[in-house]
Amino acid sequence: MYREVGDPVRRYLPKDEPQLRKKQLIWKKIFESFDEIDGKPVNKPNEPSAEDKKAQQVAALKAELASLRELAANANVEIDEELKPGNEHMKMKKGKKKKAAPAAAAPPPPPIQEAAEEDPTDEQLLQTCMFCSEQNDDFTPETLDVHFWRACPMLSRCGHCSQVVEIAGITTHLLTECSAQGKFQQCNKCQLARPKKGSHTCSAAPKRGESLCPLCTEGVRDGEDGWREHLMGPTGCRKNPRKNEQ
Repeated sequence: MYREVGDPVRRYLPKDEPQLRKKQLIWKKIFESFDEIDGKPVNKPNEPSAEDKKAQQVAALKAELASLRELAANANVEIDEELKPGNEHMKMKKGKKKKAAPAAAAPPPPPIQEAAEEDPTDEQLLQTCMFCSEQNDDFTPETLDVHFWRACPMLSRCGHCSQVVEIAGITTHLLTECSAQGKFQQCNKCQLARPKKGSHTCSAAPKRGESLCPLCTEGVRDGEDGWREHLMGPTGCRKNPRKNEQ
């Protein structure tokens, strides 16, 4: 929709501010997709910089040289000048590796390490929900927004301001971000947001390493895996409407 209409879409969304992007990953994702459509540069924190790549190459080269020195020392042979400690610059300038002198009783080469798993492509990342990890070939930036808004079991629409927020962060949202935050305060016992006026049925205090679910008030193990298991698992939250719809 933003690709066709443009800025008028932003009038129906929260104001694009750095603090909002930092606190709410869903809005960060949405506003970054807008920036990409507008042709603005988008930072990708997981992509190494040119300096980092160069440092990695230098570190790999030094490790290779150390391995060759060790092989030559064990075989009691003379090594080339450029392989001696402190002369790595000679190898870098030449750009070619010189083989150590052959030895009759050279130790066996180290075992070949299995190749690391390949990182997901940009296309795979665009087709995966960052909250519930659902993968769908039909996902695009636009259809992902619809998924966030209607279906993702890790998210919920605030009943007071209609923003889509992470269920794990509903308490923080009601106390610090929601347009109705003045109507809420934090319960000293259960740590959930409670209305300043009216009754509040307080649950037991959360155990160490747990937080209470704002939907069902059951204890949830802290961390992303704990919340995903609770909100999406077959025996998890009984009051998550999006989980029950799946």
